[in-house]
Amino acid sequence: MSLHHGTPLAAERHDPPPGWPSLVSLLAVPVVLLALMWAMNYPLLAVSVLSIAVAVAVLLRRGGPRLLRRLYDRTRRLTIPGVGTVEYRITSP
Repeated sequence: MSLHHGTPLAAERHDPPPGWPSLVSLLAVPVVLLALMWAMNYPLLAVSVLSIAVAVAVLLRRGGPRLLRRLYDRTRRLTIPGVGTVEYRITSP
């Protein structure tokens, strides 16, 4: 117990000790282990999934800004048969 009303003494703090695992690492380790076991059981499917994920990431990284420039500040129409037409515009805040 401290004798003054200020910052608590080091023994009174409730900080976790250094190296204490975070919640993210506690959840990530089992997920990574399960993913590795799945990849070992289905290697061809794992390579396919990984290749598709890399291709999508590359396409979004290269084509994303180009697509946003094309859509930026232009009014577009989407017609839904039997329902109506929706007009939308993409703008930056």
